Amino acid sequence: MAADLFTPVYTGPTGFPSTDCTPTAPTATAFVTCPDAYVTHEGEIDRLWICNVVKDGTTGQWESVVTPVDHTDPGAGGLGVTGIAAFIGMGDKPLAEAITVPLPVRSGRVKTVNRRHTLNFTITDMSVTNYDAIRELQGSQYVCIWYGDIDGRGYGGAAGIIARVVNAGMVNARGENVLQEGQIILEWIHPFDPPAYAMDPAAQLKVKVEAPAPLKGKAPKQVEDLATA
Repeated sequence: MAADLFTPVYTGPTGFPSTDCTPTAPTATAFVTCPDAYVTHEGEIDRLWICNVVKDGTTGQWESVVTPVDHTDPGAGGLGVTGIAAFIGMGDKPLAEAITVPLPVRSGRVKTVNRRHTLNFTITDMSVTNYDAIRELQGSQYVCIWYGDIDGRGYGGAAGIIARVVNAGMVNARGENVLQEGQIILEWIHPFDPPAYAMDPAAQLKVKVEAPAPLKGKAPKQVEDLATA
């Protein structure tokens, strides 16, 4: 597998990894002892955006056919543009698998040269349109992706992540009250996790609902977004 042909273009932390055997370690952390100031973050992935890719004839790299103006905006001004398919569901990204090579310096010593990242995603909103979208992924080799979690962080950056479609398909389990599922497994090779940034956690899910028209002819009152209710 020619990993360099679909390695995402995002970069790692400045100065990492070391290129001259200088020891490297995190320069700063921000832990607290007061429970009220403790920062927690729910990491379940609930949004996934997928776009087709095209190979650059000069570099051989895969590139997204659509580049969002604002990758931090999940709405029409960013990832909601035509050409990028939005999936809403449940997903996870386990710890990346370290890719190592043995070193001749001393028996048993190895070096981590890269990491294989895997993203698993499941949808249960199984309209025929969504069903066909999963079927289309079964015929895709590489795609460009962005993803977001339920606590409002996005991942993928301006250029997205070029990922390989490991598998995609439908699960029809037996039994009553068992939902049909569409499952997607993606992977990419990179030494680092993608950088995280803030997104509007509700923008993709906002639905405007109007109250029933009043009996006396008053204008309908707009109800708050369901996402903030």
